[in-house]
Order: sequence, then C-alpha cells, then structure tokens
Amino acid sequence: MREFLILPVFILTGVVLMISGCGIKAPPVAPAKVPPSAVKDLKGTAEGRTYKLTWSIPEVSAKVRSGLAGFIVYSSKIPLSDSYCPDCPMLFERVGDIPMKGKSNIEMNYVETLESGYRYTYKVITYNKKGAKSEDSNYTSLDYP
Repeated sequence: MREFLILPVFILTGVVLMISGCGIKAPPVAPAKVPPSAVKDLKGTAEGRTYKLTWSIPEVSAKVRSGLAGFIVYSSKIPLSDSYCPDCPMLFERVGDIPMKGKSNIEMNYVETLESGYRYTYKVITYNKKGAKSEDSNYTSLDYP
C-alpha cells in the first residue's frame, strides 16, 4: 500500500513545482553596463598660453584596465566679464578624446591653447570598450585674463 502513495506524492510535487514557476515572465533584459572608475586626481598647470591637464589612470584590476578604451576631456569656457555664479550649472563642450591604445603609462595628459578673457573649467570622463562611461572627474579651473 505504501508503494501506491509514493507515486502520487511525486506527481503532486512535480505539478506544484511546475505551477509555482518564478513569477511574471517578461522579455529578456541585457545585463547592465558596468561603468569604469572615475578619474579622481585631475590637475591643471598653466604654461604660457597653454593649460596642461594631467591625471592618473584609475586603479582597477588588470581585466578592467584592459577594457578601458580612453578618456573624454570636456571644457567650460565663460567670459571673465560675466558675473561669477558658483551655483549656476556649467555647460561643458567635448574638446578631446584620448584613446588608451598602446598606452602603458599610468599618467595621462591633454594640452589646450588658451584664449584671453575667459574662465576655463575642465573635467574628464573614462569610457570602456563596451561604451560605458564613468562619473565626472574632479574639476580644475583657470582664469586666463
């Protein structure tokens, strides 16, 4: 008689498992792009009519570093004649793209020629081969009279 109870218990358990499922079915979703680490040590140095930006490649594992594709440099250029507004949003323009190809050094740089009468502010964003971008770096600014 016991043998007759085992089979229905297995069948009932199978039916319960099939009905319970995992919830609402939906189309598959692509995995989220993992953004690379942001630059944290952006510095600027005025050299005559040029401004040299330097920064370190963010410290990451070798696998993540091999996935880095480069850095995008952004600049905000505001006339010094405009009143200074520290709380106003800055409009940045893309001024450079520095690829990682063949770069084995740990310090990167970008040089831009300055025009008199402007306040310059710069930031850098890291991007990887999958197209994911990092948060903004710290800013560096210069008033060039």
